[in-house]
Amino acid sequence: MQDISSSDIPSKKHYNILKNAIHYSEIYDMIEKKESLTKIEEWVNKLNEYLEQYLRENSEEWPKSNANKRCRDFNYTFNFLLQKLKDENAYSDSYSNFEGNINNYAKIHLQTYSENCERTKNVNTYYYNDEDENRKNVDDFCEDATFINSNITKINSSPYCQVIKVNIEQDHEVLDAKVGTDKEKYTDTLKFYGFSTFDSLKDIIQKINCNTYNDAPMGDEEDNPDGIGQLSGHQVSIVVILSLLGILCICFFLYKTTPFGPWLNILLRKKKKIFGITSLTKVPGKCQKIYMKIKI
Repeated sequence: MQDISSSDIPSKKHYNILKNAIHYSEIYDMIEKKESLTKIEEWVNKLNEYLEQYLRENSEEWPKSNANKRCRDFNYTFNFLLQKLKDENAYSDSYSNFEGNINNYAKIHLQTYSENCERTKNVNTYYYNDEDENRKNVDDFCEDATFINSNITKINSSPYCQVIKVNIEQDHEVLDAKVGTDKEKYTDTLKFYGFSTFDSLKDIIQKINCNTYNDAPMGDEEDNPDGIGQLSGHQVSIVVILSLLGILCICFFLYKTTPFGPWLNILLRKKKKIFGITSLTKVPGKCQKIYMKIKI
């Protein structure tokens, strides 16, 4: 049985698959840097291919996780990008074309690969605002909390339990700070998952007690980004011993194969001579040290 790690938490796992497929960071960075219209247009034209491949490879997996959530993520993503394009004056003359092409590509491929997902946006003139951002954060957290609740026994016995616990607690703090006193606005999103209040989410977090501690497999940095529980005391001792042996081997190699060896021998002989020729010479009435100079 494979251990559950932080990379298995569904909201980030599936959202990253989508963003990687459509080269999200590429278009986001271009808008941030106010790149030329030509570059934006190139990405929009490639989006047709990106979406076809993404939905062909992943749409059958949607029902296995949460098809409705995957659809909402899809629409959240393109609503956000379109709002970002719309807010940038440098693209105002071409925005209508970009908007039309992006929405058409999305509609066509959703019709082909997904029966229950449609391209949607807000009923208002905007595509994405702060309330939409908060709603997505609530949606993400509810999905993760549901996954944790369903797999709580496996998570508590996983070597990555502490990482998962820290991450979900941090996500909850961020969500609580953003939503604040407006929690009533997002109760409809809670109902997607069968939650009645935000306190229900906190109750699930408290179930994570990491009751069995195991050493996380070495080298799995992606699953253990915070480095919690990576090495036991026994492993640390082995690493220290191997490091010391490695240093000794390197020193011996340098001594035998480089000018370092002869130089060290000469230096040691010089020190021996210096200490060996220091003597006490008797002089009438007193004793004094005579240090003889050595010609090098």
